[in-house]
Amino acid sequence: MRDIDFILVNGCSFTEGGGMDNPSFMRELGYEVEGEELQYELRNKLRWSNLLSEHYGCDSTNLAISGQSNDFIRRSTINYVELNKIKLSGYKNKIAIIQASFNHRFNLEHIDHPNQPFAFNPHEIPPFSTEETRKELGKWYELYLKHIFDHKIFNEYFYLETQSLFAYLRQHGFTPYIIFYDSEYNDILNKFNECIMFSGDEHLGGFIYNNKQRFCDVIEWTKDSHFTPKGNELISKELIKHLEK
Repeated sequence: MRDIDFILVNGCSFTEGGGMDNPSFMRELGYEVEGEELQYELRNKLRWSNLLSEHYGCDSTNLAISGQSNDFIRRSTINYVELNKIKLSGYKNKIAIIQASFNHRFNLEHIDHPNQPFAFNPHEIPPFSTEETRKELGKWYELYLKHIFDHKIFNEYFYLETQSLFAYLRQHGFTPYIIFYDSEYNDILNKFNECIMFSGDEHLGGFIYNNKQRFCDVIEWTKDSHFTPKGNELISKELIKHLEK
């Protein structure tokens, strides 16, 4: 078995363990969930990052937050390493697994709510804004998607920013890896030597779709496409196979 003593993970809700913090979903699958604290404790126990660290018997940190942009993932990863240099210096075989978010996402801090970054998505406007502000920001975001966002150009930005992040991680003793949810980044995929693909040469989302382990695959009354506990288990096993090559 490969000698790994620390695993750092970051991404969006697919890495955070989205769906497994929903008591209704988990009860439907036979789990007993009582209280908000216990539901997050259960999610953290069942998500793939924890299963991976259990396999290697090592420490881990999962920084993933639902809806976060690639820029926020990069900045929060660097910020974590900067704030924990003394602790991390005690580990000799560190790896970092970064799950790429959707490339149209980005995070901003509202002028009235500093230090509370929120992610722009087509269907999400910050809940703490006034109705007028929500309309203004919604219109602004529509214009951004229409006149500024270009998939190919933003993929190139992402590649350069990720290589910068990986250089930083290597400088601090990490071996970095990246996983993609779907084919959004296929035009730059061959540039990444650090990319982990899943069985059938699939991305993360395609692998879970083929194995029918999204919540919407096993619970008939939801359309939630996040990954079941079984799906997270399958992901951890696939990552172990790659890490042991």
